[in-house]
Amino acid sequence: MKNSDFVCNLWAFYDLTNRAIYSVAGKVYSLPVNKEQQFKMLKQLAEFDHYTVAQQELEEHYSIVQADGSQFERAARLDAMQDPNLGLFLGVLHKLNKSLPSLDDYSNPNAPKQIKQEFPHELLCIPTLVCEDAYGNRKAILTEEDNSWFQAQLTGENTEPTLRDEQTEEYLRLQIDMLKATNEKNIIQSPPESCDLCQKSLETERFLVDGALIGHSAWAFMCTSCFGENGKGIGWGKGQLFSQMKPGEWLQVAGFRDESEAL
Repeated sequence: MKNSDFVCNLWAFYDLTNRAIYSVAGKVYSLPVNKEQQFKMLKQLAEFDHYTVAQQELEEHYSIVQADGSQFERAARLDAMQDPNLGLFLGVLHKLNKSLPSLDDYSNPNAPKQIKQEFPHELLCIPTLVCEDAYGNRKAILTEEDNSWFQAQLTGENTEPTLRDEQTEEYLRLQIDMLKATNEKNIIQSPPESCDLCQKSLETERFLVDGALIGHSAWAFMCTSCFGENGKGIGWGKGQLFSQMKPGEWLQVAGFRDESEAL
């Protein structure tokens, strides 16, 4: 006796640069027959499972005209997500339904057969918007906080880190060696007040990189955002990472000289 149902996650991929949905994707799961539990599990899986599925172009009848007169074929506006009939995802759902494997039925040993599996009449589907920036970084919009961030992107009022900034900061955090930082106690004696590249004040920055620039022999003091676009990396000969321990005090936390280099 089957004690699970087929359910689906659906994703619409939204280009933040062109302000349009350009592709869709979906994934089917077999989850326990408990709607509340299914909904919770689908939401959890929706955050990252879009990396595991192939995207599908929108149907030909979808197109949008931007304010400047430019037209995008096989693209849709955000309101396409509000269609209660999930018209945006019909092609994806059709493919997913067809891809379900048949089950072997041995109830009659003398005449075994295969049973075609199909979606239930009332299929639980969770559509999720996935934002993608110019660098290909993605963010699934799942929470109220995510939605606030997204709305700020649309209105140009965003003061939070971009997707690239968030990933750069995560990379910098992973480089930190606090044990060595505590032992070395390397503090910048005359710290800069602003980023050498964008001139942004470093007053509220958590990290500062003194590093080499991609495509140049020069080095620069860089904020997180500028390092993400221009820095070669963290390490001896590439860049030193500093963390602001208190206003104006920058402690080196990564990019130390290797012991072998010191010999």
